[in-house]
Amino acid sequence: MTPLFSMNTLQAIQDRLRAIDLIDQYTDEFVVDELASLYSSQDIAYDERDPDYGNAGKTLDSTEREISDTIEKEDIQKILGNLIQKIKEVNKKKRFIHKKTNRLSLKLKEVKRNKASWENMENKAFCRINEYEDTLFSYRSMLMYKHRQLESLMQLNVLNDCFYIWKDSSYATINNFRLGKHQLNHPGPPVEWGEINIALGLAAYLLEVLRKRIGFRYRYYSIKCMGSCTKIEKLKENSNAKITYKLYYDDASIFYAERNFNDGLLAFVMCVALLAEEMTNRDASLSLPYTIDPKTGMINNVNAISLKYQRGEEERWTRALKYLMTDIKWLVQYTAKFILANS
Repeated sequence: MTPLFSMNTLQAIQDRLRAIDLIDQYTDEFVVDELASLYSSQDIAYDERDPDYGNAGKTLDSTEREISDTIEKEDIQKILGNLIQKIKEVNKKKRFIHKKTNRLSLKLKEVKRNKASWENMENKAFCRINEYEDTLFSYRSMLMYKHRQLESLMQLNVLNDCFYIWKDSSYATINNFRLGKHQLNHPGPPVEWGEINIALGLAAYLLEVLRKRIGFRYRYYSIKCMGSCTKIEKLKENSNAKITYKLYYDDASIFYAERNFNDGLLAFVMCVALLAEEMTNRDASLSLPYTIDPKTGMINNVNAISLKYQRGEEERWTRALKYLMTDIKWLVQYTAKFILANS
């Protein structure tokens, strides 16, 4: 069977389509493939072993010319119509692909812009992270330093600085105010009652601070801190009546000055004993160096020395006050230990 169209005829169809702007570089390849397929589908397969192969080759050109001349124009128009329809479909797909490519190109540009923006933000974030890490390291170093300072300060007892209990020769002192009367062998100036009253007022104030720091309340006693005129109130059992004791020596009083002063001292010793009992209940390791009987004022483990003031017994009384202030100093140390353990 001979081909229906010659290569010249197909080339002419391709040239005509190009002339009327139906094909371009993209669709031109499509048309070439379509026409080549059409041409090849009409070809005759020749066998070289066929004795008529040589004659068929010789008559090929003349046969093509004869057949092409017999093709009617309607057949060409039909082929052209089919090709044009296919070309339009190809062009439609090409425009769709072109639009989609444009959209993808826009999205790609947007993605690139976003990527650049994200990279910029990432770089800024890394810079801020580095700054925050430096700041955090600085704060941690400062915190460690403050912790060391705090540990060092917690070892200090501020009560020792506010209420400095020490001794001056045979006298006990609190903030350099002496407790006790003048002794013959003491080279310093005599101790006046005003100085003793101030020292006792400071000792009572210190006892109140210790009581509040450990959260303890007396059941019947109440210390009224008034400096050198400090008083202690006692509530009677089963009654609302109060008894007031003076924790100072009123040398202006003619009658019962010593008795009132001693009653105030015993009330103060009772407050010390109650506070020591509370601390001992919380920590059994606490043991005061001196045991004072709050009813009699006797210091039992030191040759039965009494805290009561008597004329002519100033040296004994001065030593007894020193023992009392030693016990109070021990209470100060325990309170500092209690605060440190609960901080």
